Amino acid sequence: MPEQIVLPRDESGGRCVQLYIRTLPVFVFEERLDHGGILEKTLREFDVQFDWNKIHGVQLPAPRGQEYDAVGMGMFRLFDRVITVEGSSMYYGLRPNQKHAAEIQVLIPDVRIVLKK
Repeated sequence: MPEQIVLPRDESGGRCVQLYIRTLPVFVFEERLDHGGILEKTLREFDVQFDWNKIHGVQLPAPRGQEYDAVGMGMFRLFDRVITVEGSSMYYGLRPNQKHAAEIQVLIPDVRIVLKK
């Protein structure tokens, strides 16, 4: 089974996506991909079917489907076992989701997730 939480490999920064796949909370941090790329990669890893939407003239995975719902997106920075998440996705219009982050936080007690407005 693919990983439910994909943490950054090193102290770094990038983009992150929060979603539910078949009711499972999933939080993915990625240094190189954009939000659409993270969503597509994650859905493929979980073998989830998705549609494509044209958002601001760009073909991207739909933010929700039959088996999934993207509920948060933003930028992250990892430093000293603290992941700070802020900002939003320009294309999807989603900001970090506090409820989802709290569900994930209990699964990774050795790393602190901080959401900034």
